[in-house]
Amino acid sequence: MGGAHIDNRDTGYRGTGYVDGLNASNVGQCRVIFAVAVPSDGRYPVSIRYANGNQAAGTLTEYVNGLPLGQVSFAPTGQWTNWETKRQSIPMRAGLNTFWLEVDKGDSGGIHLDDISVLGADNVSRGASLPYVEYEAEDGQTNGTIIGPNRDYGTYAAESSGRRAVLLAKSGQYVQIRLVKPANAIDVRYAIPDSASGTGMSASISLYINGHKDREVLLTSKYAWVYGAFPWSKNPADGNPHHFYDEVHMLLGRKLPAGTLIRLQRDPGDKAPWYLIDLIDMEQVPKPYPRPMGYVSVTQFGAVPNSGKDAAPAFIEAISKAESEGKGVWIPPGKYNIVSSRIPISGKVVIRGAGPWYSVLTGPNAGFEGEGGSFQCYDFAIMGTTNHRDDSAPDNGFDDNLGQDSIIQNVWIEHKKCGLWINWPTDHLYIVGVRVRDTMADGINFAGGTSHSMVEQSELRNTGDDGLAIWSSLYKTKLPSEDNTFRFNTVQLPWLANNIGIYGGINSTVSDNVLSDTMGFGGGINISTNFPMYPFVGRVVVERNTLNRTGGYEYNGKEPFGGIWISAIKQDINALIVIRENVVNDSTYQGFEIRGPFRVSHLTVDGLTIHGAGTYGIEIRDNATGMAEFSHVTVEGAKLGGLNQSSAPDFHIQRGQGNCGW
Repeated sequence: MGGAHIDNRDTGYRGTGYVDGLNASNVGQCRVIFAVAVPSDGRYPVSIRYANGNQAAGTLTEYVNGLPLGQVSFAPTGQWTNWETKRQSIPMRAGLNTFWLEVDKGDSGGIHLDDISVLGADNVSRGASLPYVEYEAEDGQTNGTIIGPNRDYGTYAAESSGRRAVLLAKSGQYVQIRLVKPANAIDVRYAIPDSASGTGMSASISLYINGHKDREVLLTSKYAWVYGAFPWSKNPADGNPHHFYDEVHMLLGRKLPAGTLIRLQRDPGDKAPWYLIDLIDMEQVPKPYPRPMGYVSVTQFGAVPNSGKDAAPAFIEAISKAESEGKGVWIPPGKYNIVSSRIPISGKVVIRGAGPWYSVLTGPNAGFEGEGGSFQCYDFAIMGTTNHRDDSAPDNGFDDNLGQDSIIQNVWIEHKKCGLWINWPTDHLYIVGVRVRDTMADGINFAGGTSHSMVEQSELRNTGDDGLAIWSSLYKTKLPSEDNTFRFNTVQLPWLANNIGIYGGINSTVSDNVLSDTMGFGGGINISTNFPMYPFVGRVVVERNTLNRTGGYEYNGKEPFGGIWISAIKQDINALIVIRENVVNDSTYQGFEIRGPFRVSHLTVDGLTIHGAGTYGIEIRDNATGMAEFSHVTVEGAKLGGLNQSSAPDFHIQRGQGNCGW
């Protein structure tokens, strides 16, 4: 961010380059950030490999999770091609952290950074490093009925993780899991019936811990169940019901050790006609984070937590005051009802809460309207009240222009139209450790002109459109989205469209993600010209992703979609597309697909493994033209065969080495 960039002009670095440009010309924004997961609170040895070819020592300021640790000095290395290691001990909190080096006021900068090494870090190799353990209900003990597996659109099993769930239809039926790690919080993905009016019903389910009833958990179907055709209604008379699931989460008040039995049971007082339990996430939530020095609290300006009082004016005033005084904004623990307006955010301000389990924005306008600037948001939740889709409304957790060099970390967004819908001229936005769940549209969309931005180490589940998307739309500007990255994310159960979609733009990267359980009208990873957009230019790199049970069906046009699918449906794709070292497991339809009728000019597929496909391993269709080179591509278990290109005979396949099964 802020002028820091990757370079490789000097020698002696490891990997593909090093970070240069850490200069004093952009104080307070010029930085390089690393995402680091650690198993517990504590100090961790950190080694920083650097070069300093200046005659004097250079300085940068270290930060963890957006809070400064202090200035650090880097001794001269004699010349820029000599590299030395700076060793330190850095405090980090359990779970995901950001560690960064920044040019602050008083820093000289002028350092080349090659890499860091954190002893004890436990980042996972693919997908997000999540703070909870996910337990599939069907893998636990139950005297209920396991439904599925079934992928037929509109069925309960098709919308369930792993395409199976547990039905509790009688009093005394339960599902039970045993903790493999300690936990003090629970999140349950469930379904109960809608009301006859379509407004939802509420009912309890009983939670038992080690055989003793702990509490009754209140569930609602208010935010689930839609009907009819896109963009759906809440009227059961329109038929075609789907979007059955929602989630509920709560702190349990004590730490439960590994081995504890957690049971959800339908007792006589639990009055829903039936309950579906899909999965249970168990998490060890830390104590509330303390208020940092130099932060003004929203309560100083009239916000009253847990009161139902409209807190929007207080948030707006607090942000304005903090920005004018160079301070941060603090959201103490509690729920804050945001009613009268969305919260505009601009300028240079930091907004921080006590953690997303504690500091919660709720209400009909819970969310932030971006108006530029360079802001940072940490450690709170946005729990909206949206249960229908209105594309004309800016009903998103974060919306529009999120400025330059902004950061959003450890924010939980639920029950909004979109989690984050981002537009031009957003540049160098960094989103990390975010949870987006149960939305009516996209999880995160880097829309027209959003550039040099990244989402990593984030989890998205049950989104009503693409989980993650880069759409280089022409709505606000004819400038392309450029140099954007989605990496190390977990995207589950989109109930419309794709786990990840890339629609035009320059130089996009999708790497090291875990994607699962596409439902309909999309696939796992889609590279497509289906929408009005700036054309594809440069490269699209899709590498080291794992796709489980992805692929879907377009029920209007009667078309199946692949796990990874490239769609030149409305214009040529002339960018270089690199599909490398991906694994597609149990694809519902095709494992890998190319469709026309336009041209795909430069496609390289290297190291693709397809384990199981409901139709073909590879399908090239709809009069697609162009060429692709396939190497080290293995297909096994495809029901209709390894390859079908009967409807695209003019597409040229160049076979490299190591192919098998097609």
